[in-house]
Amino acid sequence: MSNKPYLLLNTNIYRFKINNRLIHIINYGERHYQAPKLDLSIYKNRKTCFYLEYPMRIFNKNVDFIYFDNLNPKKKQYLPKTYYLRSLSKNKSSFNSRLNSSPKQRLHKKSTKIVSYDNRYHLAKYFGKWFLDNGYKFDDDSIIPKDLKDVMKSDLTVASKHKKYNKLWDLCPCDYRNNVFFFSFTGLISILQQYYLYLLKSINSKNLCSFRKYMFINFDVFMEEFITKIPETFESFINPIKEEFERYKKYDVLPLNEETEQNQYKKIFSILNKYMNNEKYQNIIKDPSTENIVDYFKGLDLAQLTIDIFNVNTCFYFEEDLKKYPDIIEFIKFFYHQFEKSILFGPCDITSYDIILFINLNKNIEKYNYHVIYNGNFHFELFKYYMLFFEQKYELML
Repeated sequence: MSNKPYLLLNTNIYRFKINNRLIHIINYGERHYQAPKLDLSIYKNRKTCFYLEYPMRIFNKNVDFIYFDNLNPKKKQYLPKTYYLRSLSKNKSSFNSRLNSSPKQRLHKKSTKIVSYDNRYHLAKYFGKWFLDNGYKFDDDSIIPKDLKDVMKSDLTVASKHKKYNKLWDLCPCDYRNNVFFFSFTGLISILQQYYLYLLKSINSKNLCSFRKYMFINFDVFMEEFITKIPETFESFINPIKEEFERYKKYDVLPLNEETEQNQYKKIFSILNKYMNNEKYQNIIKDPSTENIVDYFKGLDLAQLTIDIFNVNTCFYFEEDLKKYPDIIEFIKFFYHQFEKSILFGPCDITSYDIILFINLNKNIEKYNYHVIYNGNFHFELFKYYMLFFEQKYELML
């Protein structure tokens, strides 16, 4: 690793004239762990909002992972191994989260020529005090394994000791409100959809990869991470959650009351029932062959599927925002309409992160002179095409 050249950051800068003000949008994209440390000093005296892509769930203002020390061993987070509603003969549900860490693993590996960073962690550490100021809670040192105490620090420790962030700056963590509990239902659909897009691009390839090989070596264990069927009635769906709500609360922070039950929970059930409880989807579960996957997706509106899954994952929190910014929906439809016709798009999907980023950028566009977006290379490319739609609303300054 020490002699391996690191990929530099990709950078696009967009300038828009909005109400006679010049607004800058700077998008950085990296192959994570293979980029130099991002220089924040150029924004020191500029009113700036930072938009970050990192796998942090802060739906209920909890930061669940260790992020802020760039010498921490990398911790691997698994989806909860879930048995909820898989068998109607079982009344109980079990969620087990497994963390696997090794002292030999490091988030940032050093080179004699350059220090490589995953800048998501670098920025998260810098904004540690921001999280405390905005009411977020951190796990303390008690969660760190005893044999790693000498090399790890808790988020709380690092955030508490970190100096105050620049008051001209603000932070927008674009993965928030991504609900881990409902992702246990929708995650497999999203992965299958990404594979279907791969098939559309590679259908004539002699080296077409099966879904089993495309995903993981231990495929059967992988499939156990997801819920693949739900009860046919709403009452059977909601009752186990009502009976043991405290058990699910760690993952499901959507309040459970009369209003949310009749609104969000019913809509979530309706969408899950539509996409999961049908013969074509169950055929994939029995046999995830290329034929079964193509048969399932070829009759679906991929844009509507993406929006539906996004609404479930975010508990419909952004539903009104999508109505307020119709160009986001227009872009999603454009993406899938053009996918088969264009070589521009790679075999990847529009994620909840991308949609939340588009929403927050629209909300904040006139609040800050500079918008710094930091993400991975695919999201970087996707954002470039979204800017074509952004230009329809605002005057692009070359």
